Amino acid sequence: GMASLIFAVLSARPKVTTLNREGAPMEEIRRNVVFFGNFVHLRPDQFEQAMEEVFNDSELLYGNMVRDLYYLGKVLDKKYRYLSISYNIFMVGFIATVGTFLIALFS
Repeated sequence: GMASLIFAVLSARPKVTTLNREGAPMEEIRRNVVFFGNFVHLRPDQFEQAMEEVFNDSELLYGNMVRDLYYLGKVLDKKYRYLSISYNIFMVGFIATVGTFLIALFS
């Protein structure tokens, strides 16, 4: 019941990782600028400059894409584990409830 609900909520809760600090050097910012958690604190001109640099450098562009995909996978892995635990707890609880009901019904 309650444990299943807690793990379901944990799996659905948004998790935003932020690699960039306010005032971070542009070199650090442009390493993973495509993830919204990293550019949300930038001024529009900083974001545009970083994106222009990324688009003009294929190595930097592919690096951004690869890092973004990697971190998306890390976040999804954790959410999947929470969801799996939630389903397992729910299933055990449901089976126990049906079993208890049947025992009470036929006793």
